[in-house]
Amino acid sequence: MTPRQLRIEPADPAIDALRRSLGVRFAEMLESARDLASQNDDARLHALRLAGKRLRYLLESGHRNRPELGAATERLAQLVGALGDVHDCALLIELARADGGSLLARIAADREKHLLRARALWIDAFVEAGPFSGLIAFTGFGKPVA
Repeated sequence: MTPRQLRIEPADPAIDALRRSLGVRFAEMLESARDLASQNDDARLHALRLAGKRLRYLLESGHRNRPELGAATERLAQLVGALGDVHDCALLIELARADGGSLLARIAADREKHLLRARALWIDAFVEAGPFSGLIAFTGFGKPVA
């Protein structure tokens, strides 16, 4: 997924620019998140990871003045980390396949474990008063889904 371009007007109040930017990045992640539940396509999962990193970096730059965004920032760090582990395992699987090594099953099992963790982190982030509740409220996406 190609990241959407952020358009910020110099006259925009900082809080409005942050809200709009976070909304765009969060929407990108929400669009890609369906791949977490239904796909095992490593390229799509990597795209979700990159979308998460863009959102996380934006949150890290803006959450100091918005404490309600801190939990989302922490959860995104965990989620991006888990997806990074999935990506690392996918690369190792490709190397093991090419090498014909005996590590393939172990690496595939590790990849699955990391993918399950990423899925659980994502789902848990949306529980009522969960890590994404502040981000959801701040960006105007509505109430958290239980």
